[in-house]
Amino acid sequence: MKRNTHLIEFGSSSVQIISTNKAKKNDAIFHPSNLIDSNGVVSFEVYVHDLYPKLLKKIREICPKGERIKSFATGIYRNPRNKKVVELLHSIEQLDFDVLSYKDELCYSRESCINRLNEIVLSNIVYIDIGGGSTELGYFKDNNLLESVSLSVGVSYLISNLFNKNQSLNDGFLFVENLIADNSNVLTPFFNYIHKQEINYSVIVTGSTVKKIKARYKDDLEVRNEMFEAHLKDQYLRLTKNSNVSDLKEKYTSREWGVILATNLYIGGLLLSYLLSYLKADKFYINSRGVRFGYLQHLN
Repeated sequence: MKRNTHLIEFGSSSVQIISTNKAKKNDAIFHPSNLIDSNGVVSFEVYVHDLYPKLLKKIREICPKGERIKSFATGIYRNPRNKKVVELLHSIEQLDFDVLSYKDELCYSRESCINRLNEIVLSNIVYIDIGGGSTELGYFKDNNLLESVSLSVGVSYLISNLFNKNQSLNDGFLFVENLIADNSNVLTPFFNYIHKQEINYSVIVTGSTVKKIKARYKDDLEVRNEMFEAHLKDQYLRLTKNSNVSDLKEKYTSREWGVILATNLYIGGLLLSYLLSYLKADKFYINSRGVRFGYLQHLN
């Protein structure tokens, strides 16, 4: 079959329809708020009755008979407990469905920032990809991935856990910080490896957590720690205008964009702040592209 000129990206918060000619989103199918539980498990019933029909309709619109459309999935789709959803997507005749390993995801994402940052920055890097259902960290030296780790913790996962408890906002944020800290045993071998290298390295971060940081908190693609902390304080002040977690959840699930943005930035920022403290980094660089751009380079 002929390959279609679109690419479908299955992420933890939405399904993105992308033009392979421009690597830009054409359309998106957003996940309903009850699709993924606080353990990162997809409700098969919700998927079949809500998201799946919308996906089939979109495929029929953009993919004529005789063509196949390429797709890839990240994060939650690697969770073994979401096997039924993966099998369902594999069964779609016109869909070439591929679940990326976390190492492939890291490499594709890292390749997308080549030519956007100078060679000195890229020679030795710790690359952080903060997604919705998972977070990947990799150490690259001269284009080679030498060490890596994947956490089953992402922005959507943390927000789902935050909304699972009816409490004050400060108690909720502390709960999220403790959830993040629970990953210290998984992260320690990676951080130990990095610190043993005894060389300077750059930290590059991608994901919605950093892509929406306002210009006043960064110098082009560079964000210094003090500016990042000021950015987080700004989001905190926005969120604490809500009376409690339930109030915040109600506005978030009713899709108030300002609340969604501030929540994603702050909760993802707590995760990034934790990782930066272990790396002892005083700044990081933003890769505003990500895995889809690197993936498209290999398709083209």
